[in-house]
Amino acid sequence: MKEITARLWENKMYGTTYAKGQYRKAIYNGTLEIPSPYAKYLVDFEEVEAWFHFPKSSIHVEMANRLKNIPANEDGVLMSWIYRYESGIKSAVEGYAALDMNYSRITIQIDDSAHGINEYWELPVRSCIARIPGKPTPARRGRFSWNSGDTTSNR
Repeated sequence: MKEITARLWENKMYGTTYAKGQYRKAIYNGTLEIPSPYAKYLVDFEEVEAWFHFPKSSIHVEMANRLKNIPANEDGVLMSWIYRYESGIKSAVEGYAALDMNYSRITIQIDDSAHGINEYWELPVRSCIARIPGKPTPARRGRFSWNSGDTTSNR
């Protein structure tokens, strides 16, 4: 299994509009980074039904159509499609991430053949302290980090 680092932040724009009748649905935004070979992915965690019914790329529409049962919202469970982020460009890749806050775990599946990454991870969730230069660092809710290769890190 390749090492992966996942970082999530509370989406301060959640619930606001970006066009007439269009609302930001992601509760958490984040990144997934694989160090070798280096690859960076973006995730936007939203409720299960919004994730399933509103994919934004043809790859994700195809993935949603393969599901036999239409998923329903579950308290404490959020889902995200995965996008590779390279040189400022977002590209959809086959894969998803599930954040289960009831059991404090994140599940990630990435099938990115262009980078030779076809991996599955299930990682425990840890809350983090936000560190802002020149400011006190009180513990804050809404920022999480996981690293599959380092179980002692306090990010």
